[in-house]
Amino acid sequence: MSAKKRTFVSIAIPEDKKEVFKSKADSEGRSITDIILEMIDVYIATPGQSQKLQEIDELKLQVQKMQEVLEKHNQKFQQYEQALGEFAA
Repeated sequence: MSAKKRTFVSIAIPEDKKEVFKSKADSEGRSITDIILEMIDVYIATPGQSQKLQEIDELKLQVQKMQEVLEKHNQKFQQYEQALGEFAA
């Protein structure tokens, strides 16, 4: 099996944050690289903002359709209520 080709990425963070990060990683017996790779995997697997917005738009359409159906049922209900009232009178 061939080794995966790797590249390096540098980031700048405050020194105190790096120390806390490294300390926590060490206490868990993990490397900073392993944790960052896990974070990248989670980020990659998470749907993007545009997909989330599309899902929200789809949900809004579904809610709108349900509101229209509910309004029709409410109108029918009022008609039945009115007919019942006239029948009882």
